[in-house]
Amino acid sequence: MFSTTVLLAVQMRYVKHLPVVIAIGYFVIYGFLDGEYSLHLFPCLMSLTMRCEGLFWGAALKKVPQGAWVPLVIGVIM
Repeated sequence: MFSTTVLLAVQMRYVKHLPVVIAIGYFVIYGFLDGEYSLHLFPCLMSLTMRCEGLFWGAALKKVPQGAWVPLVIGVIM
């Protein structure tokens, strides 16, 4: 989720040509909610975020033997 936040901030700046302040503001607000920085500021929020990400990883890894390895290989190659 944190990588999505970073990519969205970059897209706001370079694709949508929004001011840098808006892209940085978006990154700061949502980056703190998603990223590791919230550990120091909001420990309870961080644990909730990590639980959600853990569920997504667990669900994705469970599907690897059935063919979900293909997007992973494509992502590694790119």
